[in-house]
Amino acid sequence: MIQKKEPETKTVTVTDCIGRGVELPQPLDKVVILNSDVAEAMRILKVQDTVVGVSETVKKDPYLGMEDKELIGKWDKPSYEKIVELKPQVVISYSKWPGEELAEKLEPAGVKVVHLDLYKPETYDNDFKTLGKMFGQEKKS
Repeated sequence: MIQKKEPETKTVTVTDCIGRGVELPQPLDKVVILNSDVAEAMRILKVQDTVVGVSETVKKDPYLGMEDKELIGKWDKPSYEKIVELKPQVVISYSKWPGEELAEKLEPAGVKVVHLDLYKPETYDNDFKTLGKMFGQEKKS
C-alpha cells in the first residue's frame, strides 16, 4: 500500500517589535495592514499585492496606491468582524495600537498578528528586516 505524503507546509518565525515570536505560513498572500508605515515599506519590498484589507489612513493616502483595498476601519479601532471576513493570514499593526486586544480577538479565528512600527529610528532597521523575512525578501531588507 502506497502512503500519500501530506504536502509540506512551510512556515517562518519572526520576532515582532514587542518581542513576540510569531510563526507565519509561507508564502504570505493575504495580509491586512493597519499601519501606513508598514504599507510604505511593503511598497519598497514590492509585496503590496498581498494586501487584502487596510485601515482608513492607508486607504486615503494616494502615494500608497491601496485605494482599491477593502476598508477594515481605523488603525486604532479596526473592525474585527471585517478582518475575519477577509480571511487574512496575518494582520500587521503598530506596537501599541490597538493593543493586546487585537491578538486576543483575531488569533482564536486563525489570524496571526505581527506588531511592527517602522517609524521609530531606533527600531526601524530591525522592523524592516522582520517585514522582509515575512515575505521571503531578506536580501532586499
